[in-house]
Amino acid sequence: MASLKNRENIPIRHAQLDDLDDLVALENASFDTDKLSRRSFRHWITAEHRALLVADCANAVAAYILIIYHPGTRLA
Repeated sequence: MASLKNRENIPIRHAQLDDLDDLVALENASFDTDKLSRRSFRHWITAEHRALLVADCANAVAAYILIIYHPGTRLA
């Protein structure tokens, strides 16, 4: 897992399938229960009506945000 010691200029980008290992490791380190599975992350990376963004720090995922849009509305 990446360190966020230097918070300046951390790139934010859309998650890719190559990020699965880092996303699962981050999820397991962050939560004891109600975790997103590898399968769920794979779904959200490829699904429509979502934004799964990652903070890329030293070529590793340091954080993520998942925004799920409701089709046909401006709600998330």
